[in-house]
Amino acid sequence: MAGALVEINNDNLLIKGRLSFHTVMDVLVLSKPFFNKKNLSLDFSGVEAVDSSSLALLCEFARTAKSKNVELKWANLPEQLIHLIDVNHLRTLLKL
Repeated sequence: MAGALVEINNDNLLIKGRLSFHTVMDVLVLSKPFFNKKNLSLDFSGVEAVDSSSLALLCEFARTAKSKNVELKWANLPEQLIHLIDVNHLRTLLKL
C-alpha cells in the first residue's frame, strides 16, 4: 500500500498504510469529519511505516480533539512512532 487511508467503525478510526510527508495531509483531511464524537479511538494497527511528519499529524489530532471536546484514545501506536514521541517529549501533550 503506497498511500494511507482511514476507516471508521463506530468510535474507532483505523489508520492504514504509510504515514509520511506525502500522506499525512490525506489522513488529516479524511479523518477530520470523525472528530464530531464525544470519544474517538485512533487505531494505528494498520500503519506500515512512519516518519517525523507523523508527529505533526498526532499533534493536530490532539489539537482538534481539544478544540472540539473530544476524548482521544490512542491504540496500537507503532514502536517507531512511540520512539519519535519520546525523543520529542510529546507524551504529555498527546496525553499518553
